[in-house]
Amino acid sequence: MNLRRVLIVTYHFPPSAASGSFRLMGFVRHLPKFGWRSVVVAPPRLPWEAVDVNLVRDLPPETVVYHVRHDLRGPLGLALKFYAPLSSWLPKAWWACTRAVHRHRPEVMLTSGPPHMVHRLGLLLKRQHRLPWVADFRDPWVAGVEAAGGTPRGARRAARVEAAVMGAADAIVANTPGSCAVLRDAYPEAAARMVAITNGYDPEAFVAFDAPARAGSELKITHPGQLYAGRDPRPFLDAIRDLERDRPAGFPPLRAHFVGNLDGQDTDLVAAIRGRGLEEVVTVSGPVSYSESLREMMQSDILLLLDSPGRSAGVPAKVYEYIGAARPILALAESDGDLAWVLRESGVPYRIAPPGDPARIKRALVELVAAAREAPKSARVQQSASRFTRESLTGELATILDSCGDRCRKTFEPVPEPSTGPMAAASRPR
Repeated sequence: MNLRRVLIVTYHFPPSAASGSFRLMGFVRHLPKFGWRSVVVAPPRLPWEAVDVNLVRDLPPETVVYHVRHDLRGPLGLALKFYAPLSSWLPKAWWACTRAVHRHRPEVMLTSGPPHMVHRLGLLLKRQHRLPWVADFRDPWVAGVEAAGGTPRGARRAARVEAAVMGAADAIVANTPGSCAVLRDAYPEAAARMVAITNGYDPEAFVAFDAPARAGSELKITHPGQLYAGRDPRPFLDAIRDLERDRPAGFPPLRAHFVGNLDGQDTDLVAAIRGRGLEEVVTVSGPVSYSESLREMMQSDILLLLDSPGRSAGVPAKVYEYIGAARPILALAESDGDLAWVLRESGVPYRIAPPGDPARIKRALVELVAAAREAPKSARVQQSASRFTRESLTGELATILDSCGDRCRKTFEPVPEPSTGPMAAASRPR
């Protein structure tokens, strides 16, 4: 099959194991089924983020990846890491994109953020090469964010660039209906070009772990991944402590397990566990591979999900893997936002409790335990969750790419290929 080409520019892509990588990995993996081949420009890895080299194996062999490295050596590099991580990457990425356009003649371009300054490349490339452009927002940028942080000057610059992106992009994709609604309210003139495509999961990734894995009366609760953006596990720990002190008749012993990188998280989790005397009940382990994380989910009775307090637009990306694991979900989140919608649509048993209310968390957990004990360990995702498979969602993206490519077909003018500049060579994943 003669595949059309899409240029994808992103800061997160395998072997990076950051949550944003999995959305792009899913798109790239399934796009050939819908007639599209991906040409990706991304860093080979980020020194401050987890890496899983096994993720590269899931990419289609026809994928072309331009690995654009950072220059983060020495004191200057350390400063750039914290204060301006894109400043050493964007110019090099532009050279890589220019070469990719020259060599592969993509029909459409997709940029994905955060970090949202990646969309500046979309603006530049659209103006230079007249490429139809899809801007993908995995999280809000300026619109809908009460305090974006940084300096007032930086906030004003980000607002200007966001407005320029909304005016120039041929299609704008948000990753939840709520985030899409926020963008439509902020930029009504671009509303017709906006659509929501959620994150998702691959059902086949769970097949190897589908058999009952544990025996015994204990009930295991697992939280995989980092804790950040105000996600506080201490109210959950308080609820566990209270249940241990006054366990209802017939209630099973609980064991909770946090899996992931503890560096840079908002809460000292180990100290919080120790301070509540829960060392025998709650355990912590370091980061694991993506496959091992799925195994941890499948070997659990309940999956714990922590969202940022007060957030209604947007969801933690891991909820889609939770849905794929088909385990009951205890969500500490707002009850009227995007996360509640996703859980309702999934068909998976769940309870939602306010993030900071131990008493209501305890009550939700007791209710969910009853559902968890009744659910067979081999339960598969219900049919209603099929809307969240990565293949299905990539089909929605392919429809947008088809439309942009057909509506905005351009006649290529000669594109000067950069003869010099700090750009890594293109490589095919093996």
